[in-house]
Amino acid sequence: RELHEYENKHVIVVPFGSYLMGVCSPSSDIDAVFVTSRIVPRDSFTTILPEILENRDDVDNLVVLGEAFVPVLKFTLQGFKVDLVMCRLDFWILPKEINLKSDSVLKNCDRKSILSLNGYRAAQRIKSLVPDFEVFRTVLRVIRSWAKIRGVYSNVIGYLGGINWAILVAKICQLYPNNSPSALVRRFFMMWAQWDWNRPVLLTRMPAFSLFVATPLEKVFEMQWNPLGNLKDRQHLMPIITPVFPCLNSSHKVLKSTLRVLTKEFAQAFRVLSSCSRSNSLSNGNPWAMLLSKPVRFFYSFDIYLELEMSCADLNLVDWWARHVFHKLTLLTASIETHDYIWPRPLPFIIRSSCKKKRYVYIGIDADAHKYMRDAVNSNTSKKHENDIVVDISSSTSSFAQTVGSSFKHRNRGMDLVGRLVEIDHK
Repeated sequence: RELHEYENKHVIVVPFGSYLMGVCSPSSDIDAVFVTSRIVPRDSFTTILPEILENRDDVDNLVVLGEAFVPVLKFTLQGFKVDLVMCRLDFWILPKEINLKSDSVLKNCDRKSILSLNGYRAAQRIKSLVPDFEVFRTVLRVIRSWAKIRGVYSNVIGYLGGINWAILVAKICQLYPNNSPSALVRRFFMMWAQWDWNRPVLLTRMPAFSLFVATPLEKVFEMQWNPLGNLKDRQHLMPIITPVFPCLNSSHKVLKSTLRVLTKEFAQAFRVLSSCSRSNSLSNGNPWAMLLSKPVRFFYSFDIYLELEMSCADLNLVDWWARHVFHKLTLLTASIETHDYIWPRPLPFIIRSSCKKKRYVYIGIDADAHKYMRDAVNSNTSKKHENDIVVDISSSTSSFAQTVGSSFKHRNRGMDLVGRLVEIDHK
């Protein structure tokens, strides 16, 4: 059938994320959910819809991530970046006044559909839970800008993304409903720098299982974050829970190394704001002016970097291949952090090369000299200089290259992934 036959009856598109929150910038992606009735097959999202989009003159840079945890189409529409996910509801025809905020719409939905719709439902719920939405939005804009210039805005590689930052800001707004935006920004960094991450961040109480026993939503409840009954959930390092059923940990990709980076960045930001307050040197009275004037100097922060070079003979597939590697980067970061005295810090974006066939990703390698020296002294070893630390992550790199290569169904002989350590002398 032609797509227009489905319009209104079988397909609607709803935005979520920064666009729905009203905090998007010209460079922000537009997140949207492609909501369909059950008459639309799920596999059409990654087969038929991409073909339709490719035939449009106003669509460019289409990438299909069909094998992702939540399948997504990434493309540029009239110059705007769009991330599109799909939710397939259990209706033969979509109701005209469908309420996507109601838990009942999740009945008989598949797991991927529930996860896809969770972002929209969570954003709508957050808007209703904060005491003053305009104050919340002002603070969130500042925090998002700070996270981007400090290189910690990306839930794909183990930092935090839009929904995570929104929940953290909303929690501060709930706790201090009468504070000004400037005071909330300061409290934000003070609180999360000191937070005990054994405690989950909750905006509202999670629903009890007893509410869903013997109902069509009983199976949906099994998806809910449950550290008492689920070992995998208990191992999460930075639980930031979405405020809608099923309540999920929106930050399940956070690793030991990225949590370490985030905690350090929170503490540093709080020190900057505190020193500005004491010296009364705030620019134009803005309490976060100094905060946003210090972007991370990533390539000046480490002596050793892991450079991943992704190459592809087919120019039409090079970005596809690079995104696939990038979305698997947490596997490599998690492997590197198992090495003694080494803390990785991934750069949260892909770098284009002057050679159109190549893309690059970088991970800063922080050798923990203090811990090494302490252990060396305690063990009476002869190696008692910080330069004695040997950085050998070749096993992690080769294993990662094999894993991402075998998991990419469009892999061909022209695609390659090479990892190399690069040492930089900053003197």
